Amino acid sequence: MNNQRSAGVLVFIGVFLFSIAILITETLNPAYSLNLDSISSLGIGPHGYIFYYSILLMGALVVIAGIILLSGKKRQAWHASIILVGLGAFGVGIFPYIINYPILHGYFAFTAFIFGGITAILFGAQKGTPLRALSPIVGVFILVSIFLYATGRLYGLGPGGMERMIVYPTLFWALALSGHLMNQKE
Repeated sequence: MNNQRSAGVLVFIGVFLFSIAILITETLNPAYSLNLDSISSLGIGPHGYIFYYSILLMGALVVIAGIILLSGKKRQAWHASIILVGLGAFGVGIFPYIINYPILHGYFAFTAFIFGGITAILFGAQKGTPLRALSPIVGVFILVSIFLYATGRLYGLGPGGMERMIVYPTLFWALALSGHLMNQKE
């Protein structure tokens, strides 16, 4: 298996498992509000370990995928950027929202958010597949959502809903990226 395919497999596994973990922990916590509660609030309570272990795994796999991509012949800026996404996600798992780390947790979440949008834009900077053409649109959507979230413009979605306008497009785009990478011949 070549570098791009290997990286694609790792990104897919990490993002898929984290996405499923979000759904599981939302379901297991009946008091959880998609509108009011942050995604990291899923780490609170008896099932919180599902959230934190899954984001640690996703972060580690995305970092490894980025390193694999950087070790290939065709190094690109988005390869380094995706490592920062993974480090941000991993940091969110290392510094839980609820245990005396809200500032560090926030910095790592912000890193994952910002570089999620930047990575999509950088990936789309080259000509090629339809995914490359659509990626900058997704990246801008993510960055605009970050701005709206940070400035309190929630448009009825609540903080949890607006945070999902950042996280879900990033996860969906990463799954599309993983499919693209797994299809590469290098």
